[in-house]
Amino acid sequence: MKILAVTDNTGYMTGGPATAAVALLSGLAQNGHEIELAIDRPYAGLSGVKHLPFDLSNAADTIRRTIARFRPDVVHLLCMGQRNLQQLSGALNGHRWVLTIHSLSPDERILRWCHYNDSLHYLLRNLRYLPNTLGWHMTLPSVRPPATIVHSRMMHTVASRFLRSGSKIAMIDLAAGTPSEKPSATSPPRRSEGPHLATVGGIAHSKGQHDAILATAMLRDDFPGIHHEFIGEVRDQTYFAHLQSLVDRLGLSQCVQFSPSAKDAVKLATLHTADLYIQPSHEEGFCLAFLEAANIVPRILGTATGAIPEIVGDDPRGRVVPPRRPSALAAAARELLNSAIDPAWLQARQSRLAARFSWASHVAQHETLYRELMCSPAPA
Repeated sequence: MKILAVTDNTGYMTGGPATAAVALLSGLAQNGHEIELAIDRPYAGLSGVKHLPFDLSNAADTIRRTIARFRPDVVHLLCMGQRNLQQLSGALNGHRWVLTIHSLSPDERILRWCHYNDSLHYLLRNLRYLPNTLGWHMTLPSVRPPATIVHSRMMHTVASRFLRSGSKIAMIDLAAGTPSEKPSATSPPRRSEGPHLATVGGIAHSKGQHDAILATAMLRDDFPGIHHEFIGEVRDQTYFAHLQSLVDRLGLSQCVQFSPSAKDAVKLATLHTADLYIQPSHEEGFCLAFLEAANIVPRILGTATGAIPEIVGDDPRGRVVPPRRPSALAAAARELLNSAIDPAWLQARQSRLAARFSWASHVAQHETLYRELMCSPAPA
């Protein structure tokens, strides 16, 4: 197949959407498909994919010319804002195309104030992004993607509220690579005798790191020497300042550490020394960080958002609690930290996750969807 992939995200982006794009496109190329990617600059790590410089100021004409030259079997919009989606929809008339949605407004949008009150924060956030949210409600039904891809059941439910009744929504799981071997003796030593907790995720209010800090404060008396490390790029400096202030007010400076610029090797070393991994997200399209950690850390705790419930399943050393409930995080963490660990349970979890959340399966499910589109009548 010949596949034209398009995104208005920058190639400098890191995190879930970028990781998924690299794995998908490199996997398709490895399977013998001809791939071109329209983006401002190539993602790091891409293999076998031709880069097409993408000028957003002239997006529709660029895509029209590319389709005329490349003649793709399928055009895949990997990630697209509503304004660019509206512009490109005309250029895609008569062609088979598919749209991937990672999240929809107002979810995971950033508001840079009122971090001290969740209810007020999200009320103001939702009002701030109301025009954008309404725009998506009008845009998606009007452009009518022949197929829309989401990565969790929860996101399937959200997307169905925006798309027309009967629109095709394909649920394709994201994935994590094979668990890396435990780092050697070069790994950083444990910082305390108490339990080591870890959380990975971009530092923004919707990721809920403040709930995990409050939960750590509730655990301090039961687990002297507890240490909680937060890894992830700072996406909102005002929220990061709020977290630092919260740590100071709670007297947790010896218990909580932020590592916003940690390299992958440091992140993996942290996960391999963690006794418990916590994902306190308020909103998720999927949660790749949780899936990666679930393959390494013996005890896992997340919130009922994105695909976290599916990842935990009925794991004996995994728990899911409602989002925005620090006390529930603390109670579940206390239960898990007091439980014994059987290495066989982690091995069983790794096998279960590998069976469902593999990049090979992720690529194969896309190939199946592309072939279904190719066998269907071309859209008008």
